[in-house]
Amino acid sequence: EFLPLHSVYVSADNALTGNTIVTLFLSEDFKEDSEAICPLVARLFESLPNFSFTLFEYWWAASLWKEGSLFFMLHATADELVYRSDPENKTFSVKDAAIKNRLRKATAFYNNQNAEASAHFRHITFYRRYGKLAEAGFHLQQTLQATYFIISWLITGDTFTNESVAE
Repeated sequence: EFLPLHSVYVSADNALTGNTIVTLFLSEDFKEDSEAICPLVARLFESLPNFSFTLFEYWWAASLWKEGSLFFMLHATADELVYRSDPENKTFSVKDAAIKNRLRKATAFYNNQNAEASAHFRHITFYRRYGKLAEAGFHLQQTLQATYFIISWLITGDTFTNESVAE
């Protein structure tokens, strides 16, 4: 009751991690930022090691879906829907007529990010060959960052960038 939800999807057969993924979409009426309440929701899942969760504001999830989020296509379909506050909610339906267009967008996005990572990676060999290790290190960091960006998009449904080489 402390968390007004738009919908909840449960993806139990996750070959990637073996965990059950619970995708929570906050109600459009909820005024708090998802980052502010994420620690509270995390505490609910602490005692359930086989469960992972993702938490999205509904407007952001709808926007990512329009851009072709592969995560939502895998983990937020009619088969995974377990709760919805609005019985007419068909937002994340793979029966959508625009699904092919969304897949094209997702493919283009992935190809662009992968090309960026590959371009940075090619520079590493060049700089290392000429002993410019600082430049090689910078391009290695850029390669890892672009790769992290792609992986976060596929695994969590959202894109994250991180400036920290250590993380």
